[in-house]
Amino acid sequence: MREVASLELLLKEAASLNLTPAFIEYEDPLFWREPRSKFVPAQWRYHDMKALLDAAGRVVEIPDQITHVMAAGPPASVILYTLVPEKMIGWVRAWKPDEARYIAPAYRHLPVIGRITGRGNTVTPEAVVKLAPDVIIDVGSVDSSYAELADRFQNQTGIPYVLLDGTLAASADTYRLLGQIVGEPERADALAKYATATLDEVRATLAQVPDGNPRASITAVVRMAWKPAWRGRSTWKCSRRSVR
Repeated sequence: MREVASLELLLKEAASLNLTPAFIEYEDPLFWREPRSKFVPAQWRYHDMKALLDAAGRVVEIPDQITHVMAAGPPASVILYTLVPEKMIGWVRAWKPDEARYIAPAYRHLPVIGRITGRGNTVTPEAVVKLAPDVIIDVGSVDSSYAELADRFQNQTGIPYVLLDGTLAASADTYRLLGQIVGEPERADALAKYATATLDEVRATLAQVPDGNPRASITAVVRMAWKPAWRGRSTWKCSRRSVR
């Protein structure tokens, strides 16, 4: 081995050597006089991508076209109803009479298919295969136990299972990611902005609560549903920490 004084001399030395294995053909020179890259910046639409990283850090292959979506539990069914009720294959439980009046008539009587997650879970991988959704959506905790459950159902059914963060602080991001998955990015962005504005209003209200009273009763009018379908007045007790 010997040193060369310049790149020009290195190129001359390399040209006289057979540095390419016989079974590989290179269309471009091994050395360039100036640094360069084959990378070409590009823009693409989400539906051109087949894989996504869910909130649990799992890479999930997603179909290009999604028309049938299954909710794994109650939180997922609510967020799916506000975004794409026409793509839902059913509810995780039957609605009580005082609840059903907040559901649009067109979706009020969707079949009850049961739930995968939480207490009272009744859905098996075999049942999911019969329901044949394009994707399963779970909104809530994204810890290892839920990731393992998602992997098990996905492996046994062959149906993509996506975990989304169900914390209040992540509401906007969750809506936007879900919107990209189900093909409703504009509707999802509108709901994400509504969620952000609502949480900002809650934080502003909680900021006025004296330090000696860390809990506050907040009444809000919820209009996050499909068109005017779901309108209700609900009261939550929230701590300051819960919405930060």
